[in-house]
Amino acid sequence: MKRLLATTMFVLALAATPSAQGGLISIDFNDGTGDGDAIGSFYAALGITFVEAVWSDRFDGRPGTSSPFHLDSLSTPELPKIDNPIIGLFSSSVDMVSISAIDVGFNDARLDVYDAITGGNLIGTSTYTGLTEFGNTLTGIDTGVLSVSVSGIRRIELYQPNSGISNDGMAFDNLSFNVVPEPTSITMVLVVFAGVFAIRSRQRRFDNANAT
Repeated sequence: MKRLLATTMFVLALAATPSAQGGLISIDFNDGTGDGDAIGSFYAALGITFVEAVWSDRFDGRPGTSSPFHLDSLSTPELPKIDNPIIGLFSSSVDMVSISAIDVGFNDARLDVYDAITGGNLIGTSTYTGLTEFGNTLTGIDTGVLSVSVSGIRRIELYQPNSGISNDGMAFDNLSFNVVPEPTSITMVLVVFAGVFAIRSRQRRFDNANAT
């Protein structure tokens, strides 16, 4: 009985972790390995892998950033384009994504979310329109939060929707996403609980029978 109860507590603890039970994950990118280093699977344990992305300190200190690093484009530094966006792939389903767009300026900033790792359907989008008269300033008005809440998110793409207007760079920082609970983990907990209650009930009937 004690061993089974201990197993129950272990399964409950496992199911309470973000990767199994779901929950809010936040990444400020400040644990990066260096300016210009590719991010790749660095945050895979938190549930996301990046493509076409690096850590950068180019906009360190700008309003909306956390120091020293932020998220930037690999091939086109500070200028992620619609045909070459920063991509984030989730290892399990997500129902909310939020990220800060920094020093947006002339070319605006956009977050697209899809229901598949590759291809799939565009299921949500968020756009921040930069105030062009304040482009390339250190004021907070060039910073906006992009956010989408919808079930079934498996991929995000980040880019400047008007990147052809000017050579005006920007950055992303402070990513948050909500991992949806995995049904298998919840099922495990219910099965273990059912087993514990069944054994306790059987033991109670046995004790009552011996007491008479």
